[in-house]
Amino acid sequence: MKVIAFVVRALGILVAAVVVLAAVLLVHGYGLAHKTLDNPPSSLRVAADASLIPRGAHLSKVVCAGCHSTSGSGDTLSGGHENFFQIPDGPYLGVCWAPNLTPGGPLAKASDGEVARAIREGVGFDHKPLIVMPSPNFRHMSDRDLAAVVAFVRAQPTVDAATPARNLNLLAYLILGLHQAETSAQLPVTTPVPAVPESANAAYGEYLAQVVGCADCHGPTLHGATPNQLAPKGPNIVQLAHQVPYDVFEQAVRVGVKPAGGALNPTLMPWTTYANLEDVEVRALYEYLKGLPL
Repeated sequence: MKVIAFVVRALGILVAAVVVLAAVLLVHGYGLAHKTLDNPPSSLRVAADASLIPRGAHLSKVVCAGCHSTSGSGDTLSGGHENFFQIPDGPYLGVCWAPNLTPGGPLAKASDGEVARAIREGVGFDHKPLIVMPSPNFRHMSDRDLAAVVAFVRAQPTVDAATPARNLNLLAYLILGLHQAETSAQLPVTTPVPAVPESANAAYGEYLAQVVGCADCHGPTLHGATPNQLAPKGPNIVQLAHQVPYDVFEQAVRVGVKPAGGALNPTLMPWTTYANLEDVEVRALYEYLKGLPL
């Protein structure tokens, strides 16, 4: 009987410890998602320069429309087409939709500096951390390209459309508390980010790889996914660029054709979005990858 009592007592202590740990992690995750951030708004002020809009429209098709367009690839960023927390074949984490970025959405009341801060630093207009927004990539965006994106979203036709408010469930807070996923919050960008000349060379390719987030799926060195990453696990694209000619690489990036034949899954490799990349941009990415060591 003493042995049974000891086992029961030990199990009780273990269960209590697990409950306490889970509670601590949930509180930590909740705090990360709801803390007030003191990043000052960017000093960016976008002049009424129509020449910025075409560049902003192009960048928006490549890095914004996939989330903020109802079609996933449209010209108007009137709000997302899916709940990012409803993961296919995965856990349900709550509600998180990409908002309307036309002048009919929440940015209508925000300054250029607040919009820039949301893009590059992941700070919402309510001073809370954004989630899913790829600000770790966009913090590399040059000041000129950032201004171009802001100019474009301001110039869009007004669409009065609202998306559901963000609402995380307990599992989402637990994942944040465990740091298995992070919010989009970044440290303030306090120094100028110079433009990189648009040219079919490795320097521009490196810039594009950072902004479009190749490392999210293909690993921090682009030599393949890390074992525990939540994003789709992409292959070693450095090796790919060393092994295949440019036209094969280009077909994979913009048309979704695998180097060995067959179609790439657009939900894993967003080639339908990258179809908007210009020739000079795909060539620059190829040259950058070919210049990296195997």
